[in-house]
Amino acid sequence: MARPQIVEANYYTFKKRLQTAVDKGNRIERTDKEAWSQYIQSNKINDIAMLSWGKLKFAIGKPTLVVIDDDSDWAGFYAYSDEDESCLKWVRPDA
Repeated sequence: MARPQIVEANYYTFKKRLQTAVDKGNRIERTDKEAWSQYIQSNKINDIAMLSWGKLKFAIGKPTLVVIDDDSDWAGFYAYSDEDESCLKWVRPDA
């Protein structure tokens, strides 16, 4: 199994896709503990590592973690900062 990578994603496109996910009920937030835990475990994601990367990457704001859970090419696990207008995506090369 290949190691996951954390890559930059286009913030503005991400925000549009996130809004679409919200509108369709396809967003998972950390506050939805059951769905969050299930997604994190089934996709072998280290959300603590992603949070740490976000803290390093974003100079102004705190990272917000979110999942877009749909069938689009934007489906996945993200850390973003509105203040920094920046976004990171967790990518597993074998996925």
